[in-house]
Amino acid sequence: MSTGPLTSFASTAKSAPVVETHKYFAKDAPPAPGSARTTPLAPAPPPRLAADARPYIQTVAQMAKKVLDAREAPQPAAINLDDKQEERRRSWILKNAVPPLVAGLSQNDDPQLQRECCSALRRMGPAARSAAKDLEVLSLKGCKEVQPVAQQAYLSVSQPDWVGVRDEGHVLSGQALRRVNAQLEALSHKYQVAIVAEAVSSLPDVDKRKLHRYHDRRFKDHVLCDVVRRRSREVGAEQAVFLFICSDPPAVKIAARPLMQRKDKSSPVPAPQFDPNTLASELGAALKAAGVSSAAPVMLGD
Repeated sequence: MSTGPLTSFASTAKSAPVVETHKYFAKDAPPAPGSARTTPLAPAPPPRLAADARPYIQTVAQMAKKVLDAREAPQPAAINLDDKQEERRRSWILKNAVPPLVAGLSQNDDPQLQRECCSALRRMGPAARSAAKDLEVLSLKGCKEVQPVAQQAYLSVSQPDWVGVRDEGHVLSGQALRRVNAQLEALSHKYQVAIVAEAVSSLPDVDKRKLHRYHDRRFKDHVLCDVVRRRSREVGAEQAVFLFICSDPPAVKIAARPLMQRKDKSSPVPAPQFDPNTLASELGAALKAAGVSSAAPVMLGD
């Protein structure tokens, strides 16, 4: 497969030093480890004005668009090693494009650039989740022509990594997995909210050791709740309902942000109006019918 401009961009970007936002313009890369400079180190230049960053941000936005167009183009049925390498290269480019695109969101006197950055971030989806906070602010405080685009991008990057049940530990039988997914899909349509579920055979060793320190059931439950909240954040389910099923120790928990439990006018994402306890009860009944657990799930806040 011909890589064309993607290869040249990736090779150029890989040779550049890794720097933080607003430091993209360092002309001299740091010396290689073990090497000696023949000239004294020059003092760091003063930070450039925001306007000077625009050509670079525009270039990144255009390159991200090309990469996304190439990714969304029809792919051959047979995937070879070159295709996998190309996809890794594209992922690398998009990952490194997020910080300058986020910097472009702050260019309030250039709405067109803001729209281009929003568009690229929207197409990246959850891979650009780190831009969610800036997009949320722009969707609330940006100019009228930018706010709708920023809101769409915010909704896109805030999506969870998956919807339905992920059962990498093979906790559920094939039949139970199909039943639970069908029930979750029905409840998702009923309440207009994404439901993300994860089934694990056991807690991580660190959490298991912490759990075994306590004999009081209440303290054990607090440890489990902390695990569920953490996993909810890790998989990007903060704007969704997160269902956690564990085999050892046996546990079924549901995590939902307060945003999902009440209508928040300050948020660009209107929370669906539903009774969280009713949803928890319905989820518990669905799991029981699928033979997963007879325990009623517990609704958690943040």
